[in-house]
Amino acid sequence: MISQNEKDLLKITEYYKVLADPLRLRILKYIVSSGNGEIKCSELAEKTGLPAASVNRHLKMLKETGLLSSRTEERTQLYSADRQSLREMKYLTDSLYRDLEL
Repeated sequence: MISQNEKDLLKITEYYKVLADPLRLRILKYIVSSGNGEIKCSELAEKTGLPAASVNRHLKMLKETGLLSSRTEERTQLYSADRQSLREMKYLTDSLYRDLEL
């Protein structure tokens, strides 16, 4: 059986693997700082200068990790940061630093 500590390490590893890509980190930052908390893929494509298909692939990875959620409004997908997951990532990071006595 896997311990809770091991589960936490696996979860934080998932978060940091997806955020190791600078573009995904930038996309997450855009979403978190968007005025109403939601943003369309096309808006992110415009901000990043990348094709919407490329941005969509990155959004999918962030969503699969749990860092983003989405909803559909009139055939448009709106993305928002999952604040609970971001808090969990911060908590796990803080715990890791405490365990390492940094």
